[in-house]
Formats: sequence, structure tokens, C-alpha cells
Amino acid sequence: MPAFDRELAAPARGSRLVPLALFAAFALFYSLTWSGKYFHDSVAFLRRVEAGELVYYHVAYLPVCQLARGILGRLLGWDAERAMATVSVLAGAGAVSLGYLLGRRATGDARVALVASIAVGLAPVLWFGASPTRSTSSPRWARRRER
Repeated sequence: MPAFDRELAAPARGSRLVPLALFAAFALFYSLTWSGKYFHDSVAFLRRVEAGELVYYHVAYLPVCQLARGILGRLLGWDAERAMATVSVLAGAGAVSLGYLLGRRATGDARVALVASIAVGLAPVLWFGASPTRSTSSPRWARRRER
């Protein structure tokens, strides 16, 4: 069996650490750069999460937010806003990890997949989507320094 096929059939044990490290790094990155400000669509979602709704045109978002709100509310006392932000941050970080796995599978080169997934993770469209923010607002960490 060619080396490429062997790697796809049974990835090395250390190769599982890369997507986990990407997930953790981008979850932290998106959390630290989340400004806490919402644009019109996010405000509507937040109101729906606060109202306990499960159905909207985004099929999975509200039920997942409600689940996160229930779990995080009981465990940590978090409100709907923090639950919604957590879902967005984790979904963005998950997209970066999934992009790495797909890139590695498609190219057979972990380095190419790593560079591509980091580039995707830093792309404004994913960064914006991973943190329900208004792009013109300053990040939370920057606002702390302004005080």
C-alpha cells in the first residue's frame, strides 16, 4: 500500500493533536477578540434564545443555543447571551479543525492543511461569524485597556 493510502487509513497518533490544538487555540482567540456587540441579526437571535424558541429559519442554531443555555445555565449560571456566544465561538473553532482534517485528507500534506486552516480561521468572514460582533467595534481585550 502506498504511504499516502496508509496515512489515510490509519493516521498517526500525534496527528490527532493538531486538530485539537487548532480547536483550542481558535476558541481562545475568538473568545478573546469577541467584542460583545451585536448586529441586527444577532440581536434577533438573542431575543429568540431568551424567549426559549426552538424554530427559526436557521435550523440548528436555536436548538443548539437552547441546549447550551440549559447546560451552561445550570453549571455556571450563564445567561442566553453567554450561551449564544459560546456556541458561535465553538462552531468557528470547530470549523477551523474540520478544515484542517479535510485539507489533510484532500492533499495528504499536513503542513499544507495547517497553513490553509489557519488562513481560514483568520479570514474576516469566519472570524466575524465565530464572534457575533459588529466588525467596527473594538475587541473586549482592547476595551479593558481603554478604561
